[in-house]
Amino acid sequence: MYGLEAINAYNGWAMAITGPLIVISGLAILSIIISQLHKIIAIFDKKPKETP
Repeated sequence: MYGLEAINAYNGWAMAITGPLIVISGLAILSIIISQLHKIIAIFDKKPKETP
């Protein structure tokens, strides 16, 4: 069995759609994390206030 028949028989269409969706969602999450990284770093860079 070759071609489109094999794709239909072995659930290839679902895998062909699921793969790119996983990749695109992973890249979107990574870009959100990178865009908010400066806020996370700012939390750790705050110096504690000195009390006299």
